[in-house]
Amino acid sequence: MKYRQFIVIMRVAVVIVLPCVLLTIGIIAYFSIDPPPVPLGLEVNGVPGPNSVPLTWNGVGSGVRYRVHWSTNPDSSRNRSRLIDGTSLVVTGLTSNTIYYFWVSSSRIGRGSDVSPYIRSRTAGSD
Repeated sequence: MKYRQFIVIMRVAVVIVLPCVLLTIGIIAYFSIDPPPVPLGLEVNGVPGPNSVPLTWNGVGSGVRYRVHWSTNPDSSRNRSRLIDGTSLVVTGLTSNTIYYFWVSSSRIGRGSDVSPYIRSRTAGSD
C-alpha cells in the first residue's frame, strides 16, 4: 500500500514540478537574449529647419526600439534623448543656427546596444 501511495505522490509531483521547471527554463531563455546590434547609417534626411533636424538610420531587426540622443557637445553624456519605434525622427525644440551632435542606439526586451558613431548637423538660422 505504501508503494502505491508513493507512485501516486510521485505522479502528482511530476505533473506539478515539470511545468514549473519548463517555465523556469523558458524564463531563463527569454532573458538570455543578447542586446541588438548598434544601428548604423545615421544621417540627416532632408534640410534642417531653424528648430529641427530630420534623421534616419538603418533598422537592426524586428521588435527593436531606438533611442535617439542629441547634444551640442560631442563629448557630453548625450543630455537629451527620445525613444521611438521607427527608423526616422524629426528632432524638434532645437535652437536655431546651432551645431548639434546626434547618436542612436537600439534596445530589445530591456537590453540596449552601444550608441552609433555620432553625426553633426547645424540647424538653420531663424528668419
